[in-house]
Amino acid sequence: MVAELLRRGRRVAAAVRGDADRLTSWLAGQDVPLGGLSVVRADITRSGLGLPPTGLDGVRDVYNCAARFAFGLSVAEARAANVTGALNVLDWAAGLPALRRVVHVSGYRVSADGSADGSAPDYRRLGGVRGVEEGG
Repeated sequence: MVAELLRRGRRVAAAVRGDADRLTSWLAGQDVPLGGLSVVRADITRSGLGLPPTGLDGVRDVYNCAARFAFGLSVAEARAANVTGALNVLDWAAGLPALRRVVHVSGYRVSADGSADGSAPDYRRLGGVRGVEEGG
């Protein structure tokens, strides 16, 4: 997502969990122009994402691609990143004065199994978490 936006000449503030060099090195290896890139550290599991209260006020579009997918995650680990984390991104974005849109890009098997009765999805069968909390 970041590479494509930069290739289109957009200014991008990319939030990363870890080392910014990992992202910038990969982008440079793909011949992506880095002139419009700012990298900030963020933690989607925290309210406010751990970001400073100012400095990103001009952000108009938020693309949330953050998630945690791995087999063997506990329900709590998966929920902290993939549910609470997504809500934290929305809450943070809602406070941006110039916000135009929020796009949530998600991955594999993120919805319920489509049960007509509305029951909770069976994550033992559908996803990579261990253990299931009753009621989702």
